[in-house]
Amino acid sequence: GGLKCSCRLVGFPSGMRGLVAARRLRVRHCSTRTTRGPAIVAWGAGETQVHSLAWGRVVGAGSFSHVREVKVKRCRGSSEEVCAAKCVQRRLCDENALKLRALKAAMTAEAADGRLPPPQDDSAAVAHQAFQREVAALRLVRAAGGHPHVVELFTHFETATNYVALITRCGAPLRMREGPVVEEDVARTVIRQLLQSLVFLSDIGIVHGDVHCGNLLWHKDPDCGAVLIDFGLAQVAHEDPVPLCGTHPAPEQGSEAPTFASDVFAVGCSLQSLLFGVDQGMEDTFSSPQHLEQLFASRRCSDAALRSLLEALLAASPSDRPTAREALRHPWCLGARTHSAGSCRRSLQGG
Repeated sequence: GGLKCSCRLVGFPSGMRGLVAARRLRVRHCSTRTTRGPAIVAWGAGETQVHSLAWGRVVGAGSFSHVREVKVKRCRGSSEEVCAAKCVQRRLCDENALKLRALKAAMTAEAADGRLPPPQDDSAAVAHQAFQREVAALRLVRAAGGHPHVVELFTHFETATNYVALITRCGAPLRMREGPVVEEDVARTVIRQLLQSLVFLSDIGIVHGDVHCGNLLWHKDPDCGAVLIDFGLAQVAHEDPVPLCGTHPAPEQGSEAPTFASDVFAVGCSLQSLLFGVDQGMEDTFSSPQHLEQLFASRRCSDAALRSLLEALLAASPSDRPTAREALRHPWCLGARTHSAGSCRRSLQGG
């Protein structure tokens, strides 16, 4: 028999506002068999239960979350699939949410008359909000059929200790060797795959919000190339914007929400990082002519098409930047030489 469960779970109706908003849903029972880890106590609204799940090793960890490798059978007799389980600690999130609500209630009068600023969400609450936002965005991605260069959400559920999303188990990170040594043709291949993923996302109304090389992982299939991950800052175009800044904020961002144009600016920053080894934190100088002049001089690069693309992607005004689809048609992106995913991986990892 299945594990009886009368707990409640936050459900996710269509649309980002509804997906992120708390809607209580009673889950009657959970029949999934789990081994070497916590049992599943509730499934996300509308999600299909898997037949079995075996917890594996931890492959990454943060302050309020961790990622574990898991092996899943979707139904009886099906082959085993390897996925990644992104887990956010329930206890810290729930405790901090309660404390935050109590604090806000206690400070209402003081904040209203200006004696105290309104309390801000702490890290645990923000981590849970990012998890909800990521699940919401990836459900929309899944409903649109998915994309080979966008991480896939298989399902999401709760254990007694964590909120969990099962996603694509990617391979190694898109890490670079020491110094600015990435070949231009390798960078072209990676940037084209990134732009293709952004075209898909823009077509279904999703702004990623945190495009950078650290959010690109190699797919576990060596022939599939790079995969865009981490949708914790994602926005949906028709929903109320939320002011969030990613790793490479565009000049117009500050208290503004990310947009399709700011995603394109971040692609320009990522291209600079691949070709010139430019680190984050220099976004305010990325688009200056003097900065580009120094970069090209340091690489002894005179590629007019590359410079033209960088100037377009990094334009100070969002209205002057191309869309992701337009950038894919730029002469530099249409260059004759591109590399296979395997050769790109070897080049970027020094293999």
